[in-house]
Formats: sequence, structure tokens, C-alpha cells
Amino acid sequence: MNAGQRPGPASGPRDPGLADPGTADPGTADPGTADPGTADPGTAGRCPGCAAPVLPDDRFCERCGVALTAAGREPGDRIDVDLTIAAGVSDRGLVHRSNEDGFALAVVGPPGPAGPAYPADLPGPARPAVVAVVCDGVSTAPGSGPAAVAAARDATAFLADAVGTPRSPEPTGGGVPWENAALRAAAAAAQRSAVASITSPDDAPACTFVAAIVTADRLAVGWLGDSRAYLLGPRGAHLLTEDDTLAAEAVRAGLLPAELAETAPGAHTITHWIGTGSGSAVPRVVSLPLTGPGRVVLCSDGLWNYASAATALAGHVGRLPADAPAAAVAHHLASVALAAGGADNITVVVIDIF
Repeated sequence: MNAGQRPGPASGPRDPGLADPGTADPGTADPGTADPGTADPGTAGRCPGCAAPVLPDDRFCERCGVALTAAGREPGDRIDVDLTIAAGVSDRGLVHRSNEDGFALAVVGPPGPAGPAYPADLPGPARPAVVAVVCDGVSTAPGSGPAAVAAARDATAFLADAVGTPRSPEPTGGGVPWENAALRAAAAAAQRSAVASITSPDDAPACTFVAAIVTADRLAVGWLGDSRAYLLGPRGAHLLTEDDTLAAEAVRAGLLPAELAETAPGAHTITHWIGTGSGSAVPRVVSLPLTGPGRVVLCSDGLWNYASAATALAGHVGRLPADAPAAAVAHHLASVALAAGGADNITVVVIDIF
């Protein structure tokens, strides 16, 4: 998030968003193997994001927009995870010296066939589920980078276990969907991990939290803070989350016009978070049925600062071929933020829906 001072607990931490490349989940990615920011098109000849041919002097892939040059970048400045039907990117950006974002994702269930994507006609029960978490550390709160990593990693592990646990069919007409309960329990696991990551008396970590469970026929999202979840598909583009910030809460209370939610004072001062001083680590949750193809996008504000409206985000994705793999979409969206200035850490997770 944008730089600023950390106010008192009553108003919540302001997340400026520094980013250490090691903070994007080291348990699921090898930072030495997939770094589009350091790709050498002169020797590779192929875009690391979508495998399109590139020329030695190209700075960006003309097909998906991935940056192809390494000027001013260091190994590890970007972390990539590609699980075929889901992918994530965390990039330090062009301004901050380190990365305070953390993310993790997992595919749970029967493996799909080899290839760039799972076929749409794969039977619903045979399709794997995907779980993912993005946490954006508050850089003015010491220890937030490691806390974001730990929170994302352990919450994702919890969700993967929850998805993989056999359960009886839910009774109709009442009760809390198991996905909603799992997301709240995962946030509690993230809270424990964030606090357990403290290694110094000066540490007071805080981070946002957005998590998704995508099954064959349902999507559930839970969040704290202002990292976001979007649903993009042929039936339209939708922002699924509402920011937990001072400005956004003022808008909801009728104290500010909606157009000032992202620009008024307090627009990046989060009111709910994971970590120390959190009055409540219980996320808000939304769940909905999935009735067709599309994509779920989870991101930190390092992306949505440049493409806030769901239609704007969908427009960027629409510049790619319709069959572009999740990794190419994630790379492209990260490159959109970099091309717009890269003023913050950028974390993007893309999950395909069939």
C-alpha cells in the first residue's frame, strides 16, 4: 500500500506495502526458477509468461505484456507459482526496496491431464478444487513481511486440508456452508501464525487477508483489510470484496461520496487486519454458485491501485487470448501495474473456472 504513518489501534494500521521477494510463499515457489523480470529473450527466444516468440531487443511480450528486461532488478525480486489451473505472481515493484506481500495457493483433488489447461468437459466431481490466500504486510508495522508469508502459507495449508476432508452432504434450508466456516477458521490460523512470527520485541506485524475456495460448482471468499477478490467471466466482471478502510467505512456510513473511497484520507488505513492489535480477525465471507467459465483474481492493492473497477481489470485480461493460461494472466496483470509505475508491491493470484 501507499506509504504513510501507522496510526493508533483505534484507526488501524496504514499499509504502505514494502516487499521482500522472499515474502511471497517460499513453501510453494522456487524464486530461482521462474522470474519473468529477469528473463533473457536474447537466449530464451520465448516469453516466460505465455511462450510467445520474442526478439532480443523486446522489452515486453507483445502477446501478454510480461516484462522481458532485467534492468535494475535483482534475482528474487519476483516470485512465480504456476499450478496450471491457478497461478500467482508477487513482484517487489519499481519503488520499494523489499516486498512485504505473501501469497500461497494449492490444488486439491484428483490431478488433471497434462497440458496448459484442464479441459472444460472434465466431469465436475473430477475437477480439482483450488485454495489461495494473499496477505499484504503493513510496512510501517515491523515484522509484517514475515507475518504475511506465514499467514498466507498456514491459512492455505488449513484450507487445503479442509477441502480434502470428506464430509456429509449439507442439509438443505439452513446452516453455515462449510466453505464459510473454513475461511473463518483459516483466518484464525493466519492470525496465530502472524503473531507467532514475531522475533523481536519491536515487532508488531499487521497484514491484510483475502482467501478463496474454488470448487467445481462454488466460490467462497473471505477477507480482512483491502486486498481484493474479483470474479471475471462471460456474465460480467464483479468485485466480490469491500475494503476494510477508514474511507470505505465512511462511504458505507454515508459520510463520504462513493467516488472518494479510494482517494480520501484514510483510503489505505485498514480497519480490520491479521496480526497484533487486531480487535477481531474474523473475516467477512461471501459465497456463490459457479455456473460457467471464468477467472477468480485475488490481489493486493499494488495491482488494483491501477485497475480498481472490475470492468477495468477485465479489460486488461481481455487483451490476452481467451485461452491464455492462468500464469500468463497473472504475469500480464503484474506487468500492467509495473507499466503504470509499480509504486507498490504487486501480488496477483489467478484461478481458472471451467
